[in-house]
Amino acid sequence: MTAGDERSFSTAFDKLVRTDASGDEDIIGLLAYAIYKRDKRDLAVSGALDETHLRQHHKTLTPGLVEQYRDGALRRLEIFSSAVLARAEPDIREAARVEAVERARDDIISVVRTSTTWWVSILWNVIAWLISLAIVFLVTVGTGKVSFQISG
Repeated sequence: MTAGDERSFSTAFDKLVRTDASGDEDIIGLLAYAIYKRDKRDLAVSGALDETHLRQHHKTLTPGLVEQYRDGALRRLEIFSSAVLARAEPDIREAARVEAVERARDDIISVVRTSTTWWVSILWNVIAWLISLAIVFLVTVGTGKVSFQISG
């Protein structure tokens, strides 16, 4: 392309949508471009611009106007995301409650399983038996019914 050649297509997309090395999509720029195209369509429908001016409309995108489109797009995205979060909040809260209940249930089941394993049951039964023996011994000795004879 020589210095006198003009591009045969609009530069609006290139001005409004930024590209970076990571390849991530510029959502703000894409929305700004859509808003720009809507405004251009409105001008075409209203008859405010003739065909020649519509084809050259992209040249009106000054850096300041580009930032206005991008700022407008950012505001729209912020409003939209706030509305989505507000609608989703009850479901998010309910999901968190359900998750907390399920986690508590799983903890209880784990404690019950741990405390009811066979060796723990045997251990507690042996301890209870030893305590019972001690009580019987103390009651018997305390009533004087048992006498110890030491033979010598």
